Amino acid sequence: MSLYYVDINGIDSPSRDGAKGKEFASIAYALSRSSFGDTIHLNKGTYNVNSTLSIPSGVSIEGDGASSIIKFINTNKYNVALKLASEIEGTEGNQSISYLRLDGNKKGWAPVYQFARSNVKYHHLTVTNFVTQGLYIYGKTDGSAGIPNKYSTGNEIYNCIITDCATYNTGGYYGYGNIAFGGQDGLKIYNNIITATGKSSNLNGVGIKAVNGNGNNIGCKIFNNNIFTDMSTVGANSYNFAIETWNNQGLEIYGNNIFGTIDLGGYTCNKGNYKYSAYVHDNFIGSNSILNNDKIGIIIEGAIENSDIVIEKNKFKYLNRSIIFYQSEKAKYNNIKIYNNRFEDCGYKASGYNNTYAITWNSSHVGWTIKNLKVRNNIFISIQNSQLKTLAAMLIPSKLGCNVDSIYFTGNKIKGFSTAPIYGSSSGKVTNFYYENNTLFENGNNNNPVLPIMPEPMTNKNNIVKQFKVNKYTSKYLNEININ
Repeated sequence: MSLYYVDINGIDSPSRDGAKGKEFASIAYALSRSSFGDTIHLNKGTYNVNSTLSIPSGVSIEGDGASSIIKFINTNKYNVALKLASEIEGTEGNQSISYLRLDGNKKGWAPVYQFARSNVKYHHLTVTNFVTQGLYIYGKTDGSAGIPNKYSTGNEIYNCIITDCATYNTGGYYGYGNIAFGGQDGLKIYNNIITATGKSSNLNGVGIKAVNGNGNNIGCKIFNNNIFTDMSTVGANSYNFAIETWNNQGLEIYGNNIFGTIDLGGYTCNKGNYKYSAYVHDNFIGSNSILNNDKIGIIIEGAIENSDIVIEKNKFKYLNRSIIFYQSEKAKYNNIKIYNNRFEDCGYKASGYNNTYAITWNSSHVGWTIKNLKVRNNIFISIQNSQLKTLAAMLIPSKLGCNVDSIYFTGNKIKGFSTAPIYGSSSGKVTNFYYENNTLFENGNNNNPVLPIMPEPMTNKNNIVKQFKVNKYTSKYLNEININ
């Protein structure tokens, strides 16, 4: 195993061995001298790269930190700075890319493409100024959709700063990722700072995204990241996805600060051999200040099935719709658990009534099914502004031609929603609705549910109404509803 040095004042010559004092001048030449197990070290300086550098398995590249800069100056579409591609799925990489700055010069397409390779670590990187896509990690040998025959394993992305490297395509319909991943088993993405705010309005890409809108990942973890999106976007296609995943099994998202939306989507998401398809917990999701527009915390959508999801112990803040179901025709949504979350300051700055539900749904389709939805032990607090009117903590999902069975809304604390604590649809019927042990504070309709069509059967018992004479901003009031 050899260590080769590259320096902006080096010389590419067979007479040199790449040791300190005898550095090579270019990364490409160092790669031509390298073999499995070798490391290439870039000394401080800027290395202009005009064509893709192919990195073989087992060869690592490191630098002196952000002062070791690979500047990709190629402006051709689909060209990438570093390519780690194998011809057999699951090929062992046993390598790392670390302590470098990858700079797209606001012209380069993407910094990294990785295909069909396992055990590659990307860490302590500063990645910035790429036009279309960031780090792209895929389990197949090419960019085609579908599940790989053999998943890539052991890949990690950590301690990186990734800024404005992804975009939406024309019209804002398809978003690329600052990190994009698919066909992965056990990928870990952690301790990164990802920012997607610097491009033109509605053209900032996704923080972390499933490759090709398919994903097909199992057992992956996204944790302890700070992800920033543009929360000011408005209008059609004004998506600000921090994380967009598709076709998951065993996905865990936790400990992140997310200023944007998590989209749990796909054709088929179920737990498979895991305890859950997605487990989203202990995150901050939302904004630090009141917004001027309608933003969402978590989207649950799926064309065929999206089941076995657990959402718990998250803090949602200043969102008009914290959790929303987007139901496709004939899709199944089973075994969804929403436990012990804090929904604070639900709503946004707008005149009159906001279309505010902390948990809601939206579908123009029929034939979908929701079964065994459990909303337990959460705290719901409407926005703390007497001039802004909000609707309810939850809009009960139901629609004519759809099947909704076994909804549990129990043990929750609900405060200050203008219309009612919960609201029902005027179309369709819920079978087996349990409304129990909730504590209600100063909600509309005298703290009673508004249910245009009564569920059958409905259990409504042990709900407690509390009113206070103390000022709502006092610590006594806040402690009473346990939001401190």
